[in-house]
Amino acid sequence: MDNTANENMEGKEMEKMVDDEMEQDKQKEGANMKQKSEKLNKDIKETGEIRMENEMQEDMKKVAMKKEEKKTEEVMKDKEVEEKKVVKGEEDIDMLEEVDKGIQEIEEMQMENGMQKMSIQKMEKEQMKVTKDIGIQEESEDHLETEVENIEINGVEKVEKDMKEGELEKIRKMKEETEKKTEIKETWRKIEEMKEKIEETKRKIEEASKNIERMEELVAQMDHEVENGEMENDVEEESEQERDREEREVEGENDAEEEGDDEEEGGGDK
Repeated sequence: MDNTANENMEGKEMEKMVDDEMEQDKQKEGANMKQKSEKLNKDIKETGEIRMENEMQEDMKKVAMKKEEKKTEEVMKDKEVEEKKVVKGEEDIDMLEEVDKGIQEIEEMQMENGMQKMSIQKMEKEQMKVTKDIGIQEESEDHLETEVENIEINGVEKVEKDMKEGELEKIRKMKEETEKKTEIKETWRKIEEMKEKIEETKRKIEEASKNIERMEELVAQMDHEVENGEMENDVEEESEQERDREEREVEGENDAEEEGDDEEEGGGDK
């Protein structure tokens, strides 16, 4: 809890420092733009060169670049805080990868900003020469003052707001993507568990089917053995009956022979 409170305090102090620096930069930019406005008016009056529109556009670009750098530094600091929270608390590898990716994008953006600054400086030198037209000098001066005021009032605030909203939207999307990945991983884990349970159930069903088949084979074997036993009993009964019949026939023949012998003996007595 103390670490979280300290981190929150550090975050607020960092945010206040960034806001103060941005406010100072805003004031400096306003003063610089006024000086440039005066310089441009003087140059127009002295040389007749019309550099207002180009200078104004480049100033707006430099203001935007400056604000982008400040916001980039702020986002990088926020990313470091988020990275520490992830390492200490959630230990979410995907979130770390997203943070690293965001930091890499910011570094690439800084490199692009540096290249753009060099291009702007080159363009500033090339655009110092403009068409001379003394006839529209007064109108150009009024137009320049109006545009400078608009930049001070609206331009910086708009750029600042767009930068802030853009970075917050990017962070929000990163968090949503991380949450979705975590949910997908959890869903896949549950699906894998269900698959394992289904495979276990299939295995048990297969074992039960094999047991049933073995029991059916045993029953069929027993039925076959019983049938064979009954046939053997029938054969034995038939054999016994045949033996009895043969014995009776033999006994009948013996009786007939004995009667014949008795008659012969009787005849002899007479």
